[in-house]
Amino acid sequence: AEYGIEALLRFFNKTILTIVAIYGDSYLTSAKKAVALFGDNGFELVMQNNIVVSMISASTILGMFTCAGVGALLANAAGFDMLTFAILGGALALFIVEGSFVLLESGSLSIMVCYLLHPTMLRQTRPQLYELLRAAEEKAGGGISRSVV
Repeated sequence: AEYGIEALLRFFNKTILTIVAIYGDSYLTSAKKAVALFGDNGFELVMQNNIVVSMISASTILGMFTCAGVGALLANAAGFDMLTFAILGGALALFIVEGSFVLLESGSLSIMVCYLLHPTMLRQTRPQLYELLRAAEEKAGGGISRSVV
């Protein structure tokens, strides 16, 4: 139970800081917007985040195994210790892949916040992105409401 509460608080704080970064609002103003956003669209935000994080985790694990395998094969071909190079390859992949995907996770949350808080502005500035999100929402059943702020 504690881990679930902590995870939700971390996600809530990440959402607040995303609003601060996008709109330049104070932390308190952003927290109020985040509360309203979670009140109207909390399930959608959390589910979208869970999907993104799951894909990032799976990709990181795949990248680690791939780089570990390549490291072991190269070490074997060069006559070096395979286990050491496999561990080094896996560790290198962990840092590179995970670091890259943190940017994707932040971008994904930023897009969702913009779409949910100010869909009209997103439609004006990025019409193709807006249409992709709207079509995905319709396909999923159109459960997202945008009555926030």
